[in-house]
Amino acid sequence: MSKFNLLLVDDDLLVHETAKEEFAGTEVKLFHAHSGEEGLDLFRKSPLKFPIVLLDYSMPDVLGDKVTEQILTINPKQLIVIYSADQTRDTLKKTLQAGAVDFIEKDLDFEIKIDKLREHFQKWKTLYATYEEPKNINEKREYINSFNFEGQSDDLYRICKQVDLLSPKDVTVLINGPSGTGKNDLAKAIVQNSKRKDYPFRTVNCGAISEKLFESEFFGHIKGAFTDANQDKIGLFESCNHGTLFLDEIGDLPLNMQVKLLRALQDQVITKVGCTKEIPINVRIIAATNKDLEEEIREKRFREDLYYRINVVSFEMPSLKERREDIPLLVDRFLKEDETRDFSITLHALNYLKTYSWPGNIRELKNEINSFTALALNKVINVENLPAKFFNDASSTVENIEEVKSLESVKLKQVEIERSYWQQVILKHRKLSVPQIIQELMEKHEMSRATLYRKFKELNIKIESIKEVTNAV
Repeated sequence: MSKFNLLLVDDDLLVHETAKEEFAGTEVKLFHAHSGEEGLDLFRKSPLKFPIVLLDYSMPDVLGDKVTEQILTINPKQLIVIYSADQTRDTLKKTLQAGAVDFIEKDLDFEIKIDKLREHFQKWKTLYATYEEPKNINEKREYINSFNFEGQSDDLYRICKQVDLLSPKDVTVLINGPSGTGKNDLAKAIVQNSKRKDYPFRTVNCGAISEKLFESEFFGHIKGAFTDANQDKIGLFESCNHGTLFLDEIGDLPLNMQVKLLRALQDQVITKVGCTKEIPINVRIIAATNKDLEEEIREKRFREDLYYRINVVSFEMPSLKERREDIPLLVDRFLKEDETRDFSITLHALNYLKTYSWPGNIRELKNEINSFTALALNKVINVENLPAKFFNDASSTVENIEEVKSLESVKLKQVEIERSYWQQVILKHRKLSVPQIIQELMEKHEMSRATLYRKFKELNIKIESIKEVTNAV
């Protein structure tokens, strides 16, 4: 039986401790949330991560039927099982009407309990047959590229899957992540895969709008509303009606402006400056921030009610140093943007780029590549072209190898590294039988048997051959 993630949402610490003991040694990997809001926050960040949500009904902050409704707003296919000691007809009715698929009593015999969860996991696998892992790395890259991203990392693949899942929905989205990670590109990908893709898309940097001009910029004004208002002006909300408004760096919005924005989002109406007539709006909001908004709330710099209004579904954009395997593909894309010259880069230089910490993320990488191509005296970027900062990074340990003339040579090198890794792992377990080795690798890497076999087929790895050679030696 393949392993699967289970999110347990319950305010009782004893229930969590009991669950840890019960599920220890099974295929279930437990994740814990100790309140309804904490469970919703975890689910918003990774709506494809948990095949099953095991949810207590009677929690002090939010009842189970309300949590169920909000989870299903994010992912209509999510399997939610109510986990409660309350067996009353009213509880069952409310949770099943809200969309839960089952009800499990907390004191139920564990074998019956785990069998029920296994059945639901099989249903989840059927529901998400189209969300299985790609067959090979090229299929993975092509899928990511279809969202106009460049990369092959698991983090980027997961984000694209989440966009895919979100496409039929019309919910408000919050994108978290450091500056320069591509939050704007993600907002565009969400819009292009939504039912509003043919309607206006507007972007505003919340940190660049003065408090004096906020209402005029967002809601518009009429002629004569204030000095220099020489004509009527249409605001951002009205200009992208039926479309999407992207509020970049919303964490920089001052508190008094947050109040006015919240009112417009709640009421779905605006009033132009100098006018009393209310104008109905139909605008989808995507917001982005590089700040920890929960910390901003604690410091009284961001309104909690606005946070929950914009944080219906959330995305986490990883930093570039968290997705280093994407760097060669990004470098290749940026090099090709200069169509006047056919640039290449040596693997020696590329390895320095891969091991650099990239505090400015993708934006910094793109600027560096543009600088290289603008100043290069020939078509090959090598170590001599790199600024000193790449050599000062303590993590920069690279080897001098041949020039990269195409992206294919980078791909081949990556395959060699991956094959070498798996061979070394197998060698560590060479005294075990082949089935035992497979089981060890499945558990260590949290991979299914089918995925592991497919991986070894791609890399032309035969466990039996490795064991025979090493045993002969």
